[in-house]
Amino acid sequence: MCEDQEKVLLPFQSPCCIQIVGPAQSGKTMLTYKILAKSEYLFTKTPKKTMYCYSAHQDLFSEMEKKVRNITFPEGLPTSEEIDKWSVNKEHMILCLDDLLCQAANSSDEEISPKEDFKTEKDNSDHDLNTLIELTIPVKYREKAKKLLKFLQRQPTISWNKHGQVKINNETVPNSHIVDLLRDVVIPYGCKQLPSGHEHFYDFLKNIHIPMGLISNRMRRQLVQSNIQTTEENGQLAESET
Repeated sequence: MCEDQEKVLLPFQSPCCIQIVGPAQSGKTMLTYKILAKSEYLFTKTPKKTMYCYSAHQDLFSEMEKKVRNITFPEGLPTSEEIDKWSVNKEHMILCLDDLLCQAANSSDEEISPKEDFKTEKDNSDHDLNTLIELTIPVKYREKAKKLLKFLQRQPTISWNKHGQVKINNETVPNSHIVDLLRDVVIPYGCKQLPSGHEHFYDFLKNIHIPMGLISNRMRRQLVQSNIQTTEENGQLAESET
């Protein structure tokens, strides 16, 4: 690791989202520790504190407390209220989730019958979705993501289950997650890797004539608009031929 900021060629842009993925025992926690220990050099804005949320305590945490400045170890998945409380001073902070994203998607303990598996407007799993939005979508785009979520809740032909998997026109979209799709819509530059189910999702948005103000991603907006225009032109052509 670098000893001073001048040697860091590509520091992490603040704010940012970082995912460290790998098999068990591959060194994910150790790499995270190394990044946190040098965070004052590795981020364009020095973080004031680190909230390290975990599902299982590790011996390494004791060493991290000594080496990482202002680090705290809350156990379990944080709520939106806790995140707001931690960031009330609007200071740059780091929020780490150690094996907790899957828990957020599956945190409902209620037994749900197959008929009720997919959401309604009052589905309790929407609380988990709001938590995932807080955790995975940059601050400036969260409100638009929540507005889009509320808009979709009112559409009878789209639903999602407690795991976030999407169903459109009563057909399950394989490997999809509603928050991944929301993120792709509301972030202007989109995702480097298109989320699973994006073709079905954007076809759905086209068919319901979604307000363009809910789509911040210019490329996705052009895609939906071009499809709408093509549909309208074909309809006008059919009318003229009759």
